[in-house]
Amino acid sequence: MGYKLENQSPLCAYKKLGVLDTCPLLWHTAHSFNMTNPYAENIKNQETQPTGTFKFLKLPIDYYLQPFMAAIEDILNKQFKFVAPQFCSGPRFTADYVLDYAMEFAESFTGHGGLGKFWLNTFRGHYNEPTIFNYEFPKYLVALRKKQVLEDNAISPPIMLRFTQHELLNALQLNRHRLIRALDLHVTVQYALELRTGVEPSYKATLGFSACQSVLTPIPPNRDCSDVGIEWLSCACEPFTAKLCNSHATHMLMNSLLTHMNELLLDVGLLSGICRPLHLHTLYGIYNSQRLSDYYYINFKTLR
Repeated sequence: MGYKLENQSPLCAYKKLGVLDTCPLLWHTAHSFNMTNPYAENIKNQETQPTGTFKFLKLPIDYYLQPFMAAIEDILNKQFKFVAPQFCSGPRFTADYVLDYAMEFAESFTGHGGLGKFWLNTFRGHYNEPTIFNYEFPKYLVALRKKQVLEDNAISPPIMLRFTQHELLNALQLNRHRLIRALDLHVTVQYALELRTGVEPSYKATLGFSACQSVLTPIPPNRDCSDVGIEWLSCACEPFTAKLCNSHATHMLMNSLLTHMNELLLDVGLLSGICRPLHLHTLYGIYNSQRLSDYYYINFKTLR
């Protein structure tokens, strides 16, 4: 929708089932341009996300992969004897199903246009696993280029624009090494939709973030996370150093953290027969801020 979280509630009570139907989503804008809307997301926790991240009573999209994803995750993971990682369904990455769907959609609607969201969701929160898929993902980009699908999609500028929109392409090239956030992509889609009309797109900043803009216009070289409302912990420019997970200092830090968490549970009465004390199951990584030396980011899983 392009709004800060605290500014969304007057427009859209997003926590209530069905309220998303009336929210000012970009999918509705695309429909006004007679464009087709697909949506696909790989999910692995069907108890908390049975249909994915978005909950609608009336879907604002035309093609929806979620029932298929829920089915294969249930069937394949029961059929295979091995313990599949949470980013796999059967012998394949769940991301492969989403990207296959994206490629089929792009081929089928070449020349027609569409606003699709193909979200690789199962990798979030894991710092090692995404590198595995880095070897797979380029295959899809190569296949899309060979099939000339990218000639009609803005992620790879169409040949026509290379001859008629020099300023746009120069800005896109310039912005490759500058700070971009998701709200910039929201404005970019608005910009691209207006570009389809043949009228010079108007500048639209998202509510609450005046510094956000289309990536098809030059982004300031000195832009930082604070300019676009990104907290320092989530900032890609913020330097963190990975620490060895099997060092003595790491064990001391982890034990201290678990002791503190168990004390908090004890204080609120959750360890009085209802729950057991937490114990470490898996330590995925420990990261130390180079800006605040006593600040650590720890990603771990406890035993239940």
